[in-house]
Amino acid sequence: DTENGLAFDTVRFADYVDRIVRGEPVATYLAVPAQTWLPELLQQVRCPEYCRDAAWTNARFWLGPAQTCTPLHRDVAENIFVQLVGRKRFILYPAAATPWLYSNPIRSALPNFSRFDPEHPD
Repeated sequence: DTENGLAFDTVRFADYVDRIVRGEPVATYLAVPAQTWLPELLQQVRCPEYCRDAAWTNARFWLGPAQTCTPLHRDVAENIFVQLVGRKRFILYPAAATPWLYSNPIRSALPNFSRFDPEHPD
């Protein structure tokens, strides 16, 4: 929420996967730093030439069940997205559409998130 920000919790990887396999409702993503959690996966990824001299990188491994939806938002850093299994739909808007996407106030706990619902535009 805009007052408290994103809710984070700690969960064992096996417990999270078990919930998905059992078909239990899971409305969250599992997100972990790839450098410390899955270094062997990063060894398989070749960094694009234009990123090799970047001052910093922040690789994350995200896992989520089917039908998980991320609210409309903008990321501060540039992204390279890799989908290992399944599929994900992205809805991209040009910067000129910003006034109509109802961004949260800059001093809110979620300034990069939008109150606009692209599935039900007004």
